[in-house]
Amino acid sequence: MLDNLVYLIAFMSVLFISLGILSLAEEKIPFLHKMTIRLINAMTFNENDKIPEDWDGKDEE
Repeated sequence: MLDNLVYLIAFMSVLFISLGILSLAEEKIPFLHKMTIRLINAMTFNENDKIPEDWDGKDEE
């Protein structure tokens, strides 16, 4: 029982650290940034709500 808990904590730690690194790298690497926007656009059902590929992530006000 304790071994399973240790493995779960180790797995979750590695998962969250890798997701954090990937989210930081996504801003700096143009390929990852473009692929992320394409993935978001692919999951969008409404054609009018698509995110432009040249969007820099900042809202204009």
